[in-house]
Amino acid sequence: MIPPRTLPTCQEKPKPTSVPSLLEICISTATQYADAIEDIGDIPGNIVQRLMKFATPQKLIKLEETSVGQVDTDSLWHELCVKNKFVSHSDPVSKDTNWKQIYFDNERELKEKTRNFGERLRVLYKDHTEAKQARQTKVIHRPHRPISRNPSMPAKGCGNLMMSIKKDFVKKNRGKWN
Repeated sequence: MIPPRTLPTCQEKPKPTSVPSLLEICISTATQYADAIEDIGDIPGNIVQRLMKFATPQKLIKLEETSVGQVDTDSLWHELCVKNKFVSHSDPVSKDTNWKQIYFDNERELKEKTRNFGERLRVLYKDHTEAKQARQTKVIHRPHRPISRNPSMPAKGCGNLMMSIKKDFVKKNRGKWN
């Protein structure tokens, strides 16, 4: 059965949408391809700031090389530091802070910590593997013993201790059960 179709009430009015400006469309398209931008030409600094907000550190370095003095990348480096959680927005900021240097120092420190962690993990894994191998059951080579087909008869040359004890017991107690 098909449910009845409900009509929209007067409270469910469609929300009016605004048409983005050409500048907004261009900026959103350019931010999607920020890593493909080779040269910024004579684009105003505030637009470049919006374009490069999502750029990689390598792209920011290239931007600084191609547009010397044209774009202030310090705020972009600060955003990268915040994005990678090297600093927070609430940390005190001075005008003399070199965010690019802070970014690369923290990046180098993070790589060093990751490398040290990897080394410690390898050592722990090696120790665990060695301990596991030490606890393993070891197979000791024993000479082949002939196996009797009859479980009541021991194999020749085998010297079955239980069988000899049983025979001794039976001999000693032969007349007692009658």
